[in-house]
Amino acid sequence: GGGGYPVVPKVSVGAPGGSMSAVLFVASFAQALGSQTNASQGATNNITITLNCTGSAPAGTVLVVRGLLGAEVDPSLPVRLRGVPEGVFAAEGAWDANSSSLTVALSGDMAALSAHSVSFAATNPLRGQ
Repeated sequence: GGGGYPVVPKVSVGAPGGSMSAVLFVASFAQALGSQTNASQGATNNITITLNCTGSAPAGTVLVVRGLLGAEVDPSLPVRLRGVPEGVFAAEGAWDANSSSLTVALSGDMAALSAHSVSFAATNPLRGQ
């Protein structure tokens, strides 16, 4: 496995696919960590974001995870997601290539003080990360 690195999720509360007009910057994560499975140039890399909220987040919350620099994902296609535990994260997210960010909706409640992970596949660039 690859090493972990801190991520700063920007959290917006609202309906999935809804307006991002009520964006909140939340510093209430006991843990926000990213990890990768393969750092080799041009390789497929499974990226996992693990979040541990100090408070619960209801279904419908939209998370925007920024700082995923170097990850290459086709922004024209939905990003297939794998979440742990199952049923908390939506099955698909959206990639923004301009900001190297992933938008993920919660399809179920995210319990407080419990680790929740979401993973997706990206391609590493042919230059160093």
